[in-house]
Amino acid sequence: GGFEGKLYRWNLKPDIATAIFSKPVGEVIGPIKTALGYHLLRVEEFIPAELTPERYQEILDRMFQDWLASEINYRIHSQTL
Repeated sequence: GGFEGKLYRWNLKPDIATAIFSKPVGEVIGPIKTALGYHLLRVEEFIPAELTPERYQEILDRMFQDWLASEINYRIHSQTL
């Protein structure tokens, strides 16, 4: 164990994320049992998420690509039926 650095909610297992984000900064969390054993956690700081213009554009691009892929898939499958 030890200092883990910056961790992001979406990279954590749901039960650990819930435990971490339901407690105030500085409070000891746990013990939490996982497949690797028991863990004690302490959050030193919550860093608010920022939506930069670049990140916003990345999200829009990804959403468009996902939509386009599903639209193409739908049209291919509807023509084969």
